Amino acid sequence: MAADAPLFVTASGSVTIPSNWTLVKVEVLGSGGAGRGNTSTAGAAGGGGGAIIAGRFAVTPGEVFTAVVQTASGQAATSITSATGARRSLAADYGRTATSGAGGAGGQWANNRIVGGQLLYSYSGGLGGNGTLHGSGGGGGAAGPSGPGGAGGSGANNMSGGGGGANGGGAGGLGSVGVGGSLAGGDGGTGPTGAAGGVGASTTAAAAAGTNGSGGGGASTSAGFLSGGAGSHNAEWDSTHGCGSGGGGGYTTTGSGSVAGAGGAYGGGGGGGPTGGAGGAGLIVITNLTPMASAFHRVILEPGTTSFTSRPWMSLAMVFLSYPVAGASLRLAPRRSGATTV
Repeated sequence: MAADAPLFVTASGSVTIPSNWTLVKVEVLGSGGAGRGNTSTAGAAGGGGGAIIAGRFAVTPGEVFTAVVQTASGQAATSITSATGARRSLAADYGRTATSGAGGAGGQWANNRIVGGQLLYSYSGGLGGNGTLHGSGGGGGAAGPSGPGGAGGSGANNMSGGGGGANGGGAGGLGSVGVGGSLAGGDGGTGPTGAAGGVGASTTAAAAAGTNGSGGGGASTSAGFLSGGAGSHNAEWDSTHGCGSGGGGGYTTTGSGSVAGAGGAYGGGGGGGPTGGAGGAGLIVITNLTPMASAFHRVILEPGTTSFTSRPWMSLAMVFLSYPVAGASLRLAPRRSGATTV
């Protein structure tokens, strides 16, 4: 298969298929919903995580597609559609912004759409956590190629929930199950490769941010530790492009430092708090699946031949060697110059 680097589409506009690309995989990740900003005792809930869908499409070099990529907390589908030729399109559902007390729904796989291609996978984003008793809900994690996003933890007993893990990761912890003290926030959900979630805030320590797709920890009621930890993203496609986890919820008070954790950069839901955390933006990834040229070169070695040197335009994977002597064997021995001797 071709080894071209994927195309990352992070803004709306036209996308041109590169030369020699005739078959592609397109992955579309929906945006995450924002956490609700509310200082009431039960108003601040977490936003939902974005859904993901992937398809395989035949394309033409130079063909133009139109991309619609939602920005952070965007409340519409992220999509890509052929602008020329036969109609082909792919669209991913988005995580909903939280309402008063109720976590935002994650983007649903049933709302994802594909036209004119072969479906490869489709998963839902995580549900945002509910806001309860001054405890804010954590954001839901974004879906990814490995599975659905984890749900955000709900607030409980004046403690905030952790964010859900991304890409098949775990659910965020409830506010009442965090570690570090009776007033701890919930831990974030695990990431897709098992990374532990950000630890919820305690009476002595702030909430930790998630890592490698794990969710951010929730806030506690202790002065100075009222903020939720930020979500993170895993390196699904490269070090800067991956599926985002949910942010931890902040404590619902107007006190200093009481802020919610933002969702991971792509698709993660924001935590709830006096000021709701932002959800992650949408993302489109286009990967070349075009097979390499299948031309072969047949070389016949006569009896007594001791070596064969390939030409610069030959690849050993494209050369078929014949040596018509019963019981004879051939050995490949690459030279420092780059030529290959047999």
